[in-house]
Amino acid sequence: EEARAAKAAAEAMLRRLDNERSYLRSQLTSEVTLKNELQVTLDQATRGLGDLKAQASREREEFERKLHGDGTERDKIETALRNSNLALETEVAEKTRQLD
Repeated sequence: EEARAAKAAAEAMLRRLDNERSYLRSQLTSEVTLKNELQVTLDQATRGLGDLKAQASREREEFERKLHGDGTERDKIETALRNSNLALETEVAEKTRQLD
């Protein structure tokens, strides 16, 4: 009788341990799956951030080139206007001398 009770207790403990092992294996599988999904999401976010940084850098460089080009064009226009103004002032001075 005592041996039968001990055997039943041992079998119950083995079933409990087997159930616990199955539960822990399932938990581990879930954790590994979640970790892999998080890694994929992190990789996508990292690539997206890299793409955004590269795009922002290209846009900044394009803006700087355009800004420099606009500045150069503005300088050319300003020089042309100064030359025209100087020519007009010279012409006015000459006409004024002719009238005097």
